[in-house]
Amino acid sequence: MKEKEIGFAEDFKNFILSVIIFTSGEMLALPLITTITTIFAKKEKKSLYLGFQGLAEGLGWASAPVFGGIVLDNFIKNPISMWGIITIPGILTFLIFLKCVKINEKKFFK
Repeated sequence: MKEKEIGFAEDFKNFILSVIIFTSGEMLALPLITTITTIFAKKEKKSLYLGFQGLAEGLGWASAPVFGGIVLDNFIKNPISMWGIITIPGILTFLIFLKCVKINEKKFFK
C-alpha cells in the first residue's frame, strides 16, 4: 500500500527539500515586504504604514489556517478549482502592487 504524498514529495527527503525551499523563500521575502513598505511611506507616516503592514501580516497568519482548511475541505477532490481559489488573492495582490509601483515610479527610480 502506497503512503500518502504531501504535495509533490513522494518521500521524506523530497518533503524536507520542499520545506527548506519554502522557508528560504519566506526568509528572503518577509524582510523585503518591510523594505517596500518603508519605500512607499511618506517620512512622517512610516510608523503608521509599518504598523498597518504588521496588522495585515498578523491577520493573514491568523486567518490563513481557517480559510485554507475550508478551501481544502471543500475542494480536495477538485485540485484545479482549489488552486484557482488559492491563486486569486495572489493575482489581486500583484495587480495592486503594480498599481502602487506605477503611482510611486518616480520615487523608486530616481
